[in-house]
Amino acid sequence: MKLKDIFNNIYSIEKISNYKKVSFGEKDKASVVKEVSKESSIKNQQKENVNFDDVVFRIRNDMNYKINESEQVAIFDFFNDLKREAKETLVTVKSYKEKLINDVKSSKTQHTLDLKKKPELLKYAKEIFQEEKDSISLDDYFTLLELKKQLEVDEFLTYSEED
Repeated sequence: MKLKDIFNNIYSIEKISNYKKVSFGEKDKASVVKEVSKESSIKNQQKENVNFDDVVFRIRNDMNYKINESEQVAIFDFFNDLKREAKETLVTVKSYKEKLINDVKSSKTQHTLDLKKKPELLKYAKEIFQEEKDSISLDDYFTLLELKKQLEVDEFLTYSEED
């Protein structure tokens, strides 16, 4: 199964394409934030009561709905929170990965995969590493994981360019 098929099964393109794109008008994010922060306390209280899900619901149900400045700020805040959470998650995952790698490398167990009795894997190892290998070390394994990740990214970019 191709990556494109998996993506299309998860996200139905037909459903998503029915929604209009949100237009934030001529103002950029910084000016909107400055204007809203300068408004009176009533406007600020109204801004705090805006819920991202409610805004999305209104936009999806009324194709002509125009979002106001406080709703724009709520949307920007929502996406900024997502970005912050993603960065924190990435830092956490990287620290766990580094700890795991250090623990494995410092262990007394030898982490190699013997390929001598596996001619098919020997052939693949020669193609990938461009040299004869009778075993794959832990560092080789991490190299293979990075290659796999790069191939997935390249495949995704190829499919996204086709659409």
